[in-house]
Amino acid sequence: GVDANLEAGGSISGTISGTGGAALDESSNVVVRALTGEEYWVESAYVQPDGSYQLTGLDSGNYVVQVVDTQGYYVSEYFDDVSTYQSATQVPVEESEDTDGTDVQLARAGSISGTITGPNGDPLADSEDIYVRTYDANGERVSTSWVDEDGDYTVTGLAPGTYRLGFRDYEGIYAAEYYDDAESLSAATPIPVTSGASITGKNAELALGGAISGRITGPEGASLSQGSDVRAVAYDADGEEVGEGWAANSGSYTIPGLGTGVFRIGFEDWNDLYATEYYDNQASLELANAVDVTAGETRRGRGAGPAPAHTT
Repeated sequence: GVDANLEAGGSISGTISGTGGAALDESSNVVVRALTGEEYWVESAYVQPDGSYQLTGLDSGNYVVQVVDTQGYYVSEYFDDVSTYQSATQVPVEESEDTDGTDVQLARAGSISGTITGPNGDPLADSEDIYVRTYDANGERVSTSWVDEDGDYTVTGLAPGTYRLGFRDYEGIYAAEYYDDAESLSAATPIPVTSGASITGKNAELALGGAISGRITGPEGASLSQGSDVRAVAYDADGEEVGEGWAANSGSYTIPGLGTGVFRIGFEDWNDLYATEYYDNQASLELANAVDVTAGETRRGRGAGPAPAHTT
């Protein structure tokens, strides 16, 4: 017989509560995860009605415990009371043993909500393609929320702090912008959020999108190789990606959904047959030539001829 003698796994257990040890609110839905890497969790468990949880079947080693409220009523965090994986306390686990007392108290989250419309306050043509990006005070993206059929959105799960919002249309019908009617993240209006606060009325009226189009070729104007997969990317004044378009078989591309402003364009081949470059034949984003765009209009003729990728 092909027999096996399996060792019993270790476990991590504890209690999750609200501020001051209060019972979790019934509107929350809290899950606990054991992680061995920032993006890799090996075991998870939902918190029971009494606040208890247990992560089972763990190999011996050190783990990071992450606590997430999927409803956004509480602020997600890592054990022990920190907001990042890098600063979390490692929890040791031995086979056949339980590491108990890994308790976490969650703070109430804040939220931001509003309504998105088209020009002149008209209803959106296709609201399910509109989404909201939320950035923290350092300009790091912390969440993405989709707009509902009525144009309403709510960003939940926010820790106390200052945030800025960006509005995007996946299909590019409407121009990208930042709250409140700003062209770039750095010019966006900061929105302060406190624990448990619901900030409402952060509305946006989106203009019809402008576009940049052109043709991408290989060296000396040759057609792109069949195995290439070239993307044209528009960057705003802060270097934030605000739009993209993929090269067709002919090499033509269009980047839709751009507001009025100045942009720089990058060209990159996801299959690495061609070297990345920026308009107009520049090696870096900082050196790229600026392209002016007016919302609702298309700026044409912004092409590129990337060189073959360097290989060793």
